[in-house]
Amino acid sequence: LAAPGLPWQGLKANSNREKYERIGKVKMNCPTSQLCNGLPPCFQKYIDYCKSLAFDEEPEYQFCRALFKAAFSHFRFKDDGNFDWTIFMTRGLLTVGVIAGQNLAGKGPNGLSNAYCTVAVKDDGQKRKETTRTVQMDLNPLWESLFEFPLQSETAQCEITVWSNRNNFFLRDRFLGCIHLNVSQLSDRVLKDAWFPLQKRSSRSRVSGDVHLRIYYRKGFPQM
Repeated sequence: LAAPGLPWQGLKANSNREKYERIGKVKMNCPTSQLCNGLPPCFQKYIDYCKSLAFDEEPEYQFCRALFKAAFSHFRFKDDGNFDWTIFMTRGLLTVGVIAGQNLAGKGPNGLSNAYCTVAVKDDGQKRKETTRTVQMDLNPLWESLFEFPLQSETAQCEITVWSNRNNFFLRDRFLGCIHLNVSQLSDRVLKDAWFPLQKRSSRSRVSGDVHLRIYYRKGFPQM
């Protein structure tokens, strides 16, 4: 369910027996690195561990739980009790991974920036916003933050904005650039993993660099 698709999906055959045989061969020969491509490392470690168990061997459940708890903490998820399967059928789900930045404008001391991102989603008259951690004094920051936004409509808009934290309550943080995304232009269940160039918000903005994003949109079921 976590992966966009499985290697054996969509196989063609002349009969069901032939189809199942082909699926079986693909499953046997598919390395876990391919099966878990694009997913957090804990998925591959978990499957490799399960495959290494003998038939009557009892798993180390604490080890398995720790793999996913560590990933949960690493990606800064919130334990809000909101699971994918609790989302209403008429909603969609937008997942935004803010991975890293490169060649950002230096607007802080020594020509560097204390960079962080805000991810804001406007949907059905409401606005929700999440924030990454701040990476101090770096023009190529690594954030590795993941956010999920349940959606009410396919007309939602997402804006990722990069700022330089001035560490001063009385001064506004400096604008480093932004990225605009329209949910209506995203393909259903297709992972978009790319570097996006930062854009200006006015002709006077001094902007440079790119942000590595992983965008995954899953449509909700149509209302019956």
